[in-house]
Amino acid sequence: MRKISLFKTLIISQLVMAQVVPEWNSAQILHEMNQLDALPRVMYIAAHPDDENTRMIAWLGNVESVRTSYLSLTRGDGGQNLIGPEKGDELGIIRTQELLQARSVDGGEQYFTRAIDFGYSKRADEVLDFWNEEEVLLDVVRAIRMFKPHVIITRFPPTERAGHGMHTASAMLAEEAFDLAVDPNYAPEQVDMFGTWQVERFYFNTSTWWYPDLSSQADSSDDIVQVDIGAYIPELGISSGVLAGKARTMHKSQGFGSSLQRGERTEYLQYVKGSIADGHILDGLTRNWNEAGYPEIDQAIDDMISAFDPMEPEKSIPALSAIHESISGTDWVGKEYILEQIGDLLISCSGSWFEFRTSDHRFTPGTQISWTIDLLVQRKAPVYLLSLNVDNPIECPAFPSDLGTNKINTLEGRLLVPELITQDYWLNSEQEFMYEVEGDSMLCLPSSVPALMCRVELLIGTTVVQKMVPLTYKWTDRVKGELSRQVVITPPVSVNSALDNMIFPNREERSITLEFVYHGEDSAFVKFVPELDAGWKMKPAELDLSFTFKGQKLYREFNIVPSRDEGTVVLKGKFELGEESFEARSYSSLEYDHFSPQVYQPIFRRDLVRFDMETRGERIAYIPGAGDQMVEAIQAMGYEVDLIESSMIPVTDLSVYDAVVCGIRAYNTNPELYSYHGQLMEYVDQGGVYIVQYNTNRGVETDLIGPYPFTLSRDRVSEEDAVVTIIGGDHPLLNSPNKITVDDFEHWKQERGLYFPSEWSDEYHTFFSWNDKDESPKEGAMIAAEYGDGLFVYSSISFFRELPAAVPGAYRLFANLLSWDND
Repeated sequence: MRKISLFKTLIISQLVMAQVVPEWNSAQILHEMNQLDALPRVMYIAAHPDDENTRMIAWLGNVESVRTSYLSLTRGDGGQNLIGPEKGDELGIIRTQELLQARSVDGGEQYFTRAIDFGYSKRADEVLDFWNEEEVLLDVVRAIRMFKPHVIITRFPPTERAGHGMHTASAMLAEEAFDLAVDPNYAPEQVDMFGTWQVERFYFNTSTWWYPDLSSQADSSDDIVQVDIGAYIPELGISSGVLAGKARTMHKSQGFGSSLQRGERTEYLQYVKGSIADGHILDGLTRNWNEAGYPEIDQAIDDMISAFDPMEPEKSIPALSAIHESISGTDWVGKEYILEQIGDLLISCSGSWFEFRTSDHRFTPGTQISWTIDLLVQRKAPVYLLSLNVDNPIECPAFPSDLGTNKINTLEGRLLVPELITQDYWLNSEQEFMYEVEGDSMLCLPSSVPALMCRVELLIGTTVVQKMVPLTYKWTDRVKGELSRQVVITPPVSVNSALDNMIFPNREERSITLEFVYHGEDSAFVKFVPELDAGWKMKPAELDLSFTFKGQKLYREFNIVPSRDEGTVVLKGKFELGEESFEARSYSSLEYDHFSPQVYQPIFRRDLVRFDMETRGERIAYIPGAGDQMVEAIQAMGYEVDLIESSMIPVTDLSVYDAVVCGIRAYNTNPELYSYHGQLMEYVDQGGVYIVQYNTNRGVETDLIGPYPFTLSRDRVSEEDAVVTIIGGDHPLLNSPNKITVDDFEHWKQERGLYFPSEWSDEYHTFFSWNDKDESPKEGAMIAAEYGDGLFVYSSISFFRELPAAVPGAYRLFANLLSWDND
């Protein structure tokens, strides 16, 4: 197997995880200089985005000056989204970017395994079985061998106290990987690339959450280290607690906006294995260059910091070059990263800046495009351009070696877009529990290397500094100011549809509208050929599309005639452009203010599901919650759906609706709903149906949700195949217009439900009993009560997952809720 040097791996890692061209002010420069004399490395390990303790990472990286990383086993793809409708892979992209933004604040680095977050699980054995334990363990060992930490810290204990099967599994795998990373016989292909690595010590970041008397335990135990992570960072004018709060707030899709903490804050670290720390988590480790046997480097760094002039940072260039040369001659494992830091310091001290840009953010393979490179040295500093290399060049002009002072040097040329499609390496195949990754050069890193880059080589002082600069598109928004995004490569045409799946109740022919987007530069005639299984028909059987400009969208309607047989088929397709034929892909751009836009271009496929279902009524009102795809699913059932924001309830005639449905976590995210309890109950009393989907139990006033009391809990059934017992079989909700049986609970996705009511008044009916393995039965997944002439339903069943996934039984049950008739 081809050997990948540690240096190359670090270059790739920094390219995809860090700011490419730093623009640090003098305070940041001084802060980074202080990091040059800190040699330990710490890896924090947990299961999901948001599991990491940003307080610990910010303190280690910015106060203790330790190179720190976070290994998240998953990308959070199975969670929920409070800022938009994205789920699955798209949510994984969002949470990956949120983690990267968090690390850009707290100073850490980010790694992943191939494990997919498939939702909540109570048991580690279930998790490890679904994931393929050996494959995830391989990735954890790989991450350790890549980063080479001296200390591993886990967020969770390897027991049920962790509260989530994935949490428990993350600690279990970390402990195994601690021992295996040093074994030359384990994963020898990794050893060829990264060598083995002996982690010095392993600690668990325990908490009073699990152990209320932890403080008194720590005072009397040598196994528990107490650290104050609330230190103030004078050169930045900020405390590590403030950095931590800002970092955690980047997890916006999970609603984790955090307060900014200042002052003393104690964290507890419980010994697990390896050497025991004596009073400090880093005690006994090689802390600086002096302890590593290089006192002259230690002294040189101290002298440079003492002489640093914030008004003339370029004066530090000779010292930085000398330190770079000295560190290059050492045998310290991990020196490449420090040399990269010095390169960034040289760029910042000289005020060097450069960008590689073009006229748009997306291009198709084989296109010739123009590019512009701007280079600037803003201080009177010894900076010379040694080389400049552009990917796939067609025209590349000569460049000046002397860049001058505060003078923009502009170069223009052309390049050929390569024959590939922009897609993160971990999204190149469809999997349920583990991502399949071709090759291993990117494995464990957050995302793929940009396809189009410029490599700039500068001589700053006596040091050669290399930077890889992605090709970007830059524009100015009238409100947000200057914005930029990386250039992506797309197929000539993409196809999208509003729903991931389509349902076909009762063999009825249905229409689907497809959106075709053209990404080419010139006009073109393209043929779209749908692909469907035998027994199904699509009219027309193929479609000619005429495009005249880039970005043009065409909407075309197809009629789909389902098979007589119940079941699921897949709609796919291909495009024909001239003599070229290529598989149809979808295109979406994920755009939020807290990270740079990301694209997702999966193979186009839509599940078409044929089953029998009856409905009654015509018109539904939907009150939005935290974000779901329920509106589209209800429309697919044949209903007209009106979105009603909570503020519109007082002026809306609810009596025109057959049912009012409240979106998931609506009362969590919009407490204004409580103010309209009276009007909603009046609607029910007059014969309406009010269906409230799940809310978390934190701070919810259930007395102001339904007509009678009930109490929410954290109870859930996370096993999607948990055995169902029907306990309200004679109730109309289970009999009309569809007869609900246990067969309707087959092929559910991810879970049964969550945050069940645990107590309810006698007026409520219950319908189902189910439970996870080794737990007692739970009956509160759905409760309903008649009130006046109408019906109130509180449902913790995960309809928000099952309906977009086109689960027939879930549709039939939800149809009964919408179709309730008191006659």
